Formats: sequence, C-alpha cells, structure tokens
Amino acid sequence: MDIKNIAGGLNTRTIDNQSQTTKNNSPQGPSSTKNVADQVTISSSVKDLEQQAKTSSVDNSVRIEELKQAIKDGNYQVDAEKVATKLIETELLIAGS
Repeated sequence: MDIKNIAGGLNTRTIDNQSQTTKNNSPQGPSSTKNVADQVTISSSVKDLEQQAKTSSVDNSVRIEELKQAIKDGNYQVDAEKVATKLIETELLIAGS
C-alpha cells in the first residue's frame, strides 16, 4: 500500500470568525473562550481508508510465528542496511520530500 501524501487534507480546523472577533473584543480579552467553535472534519480519503481497514483481512500470524521462533532459536538476523534505508525513507516521507 502506497501511503505517500496520505496526510494531505486529512483534518481541518475552523473557528467561527464572528465568535473569534467577539472573543478578542470582549472586556475579558482574548483569553475568554465564550462563543468559540472548533470543528474537525475528516476527509473522504480517511473515511475510505477506514472502510478498507475494516474490510481487509490481512493475516500475518504465520509470519509472526516464524519471526518469534527465529528470535527464540537465535537465528534472526537484522539487515542493518535495510533498516537504515527504511528509516531514511520514512524521514523523507514525514518531511514531505
């Protein structure tokens, strides 16, 4: 599954501008929280992903047992180059490059 640019447009936060103006001009100053409305909207992309996650049937139990046994037996070998490459890819993905 390719998850690049998955974060684009996921959540939006809106504040009622009229309430914000009222809050800033109130005698109590900007620290007053009267009439402020916060709203979070989940995009349709996230809703689609949630639905796919609910309906997908990924069974990694065999692979997990193989890894557990290899670790228990002392046969599990970490590929440091592969780990480093994946870490770099993740950092680039997070940084938006």
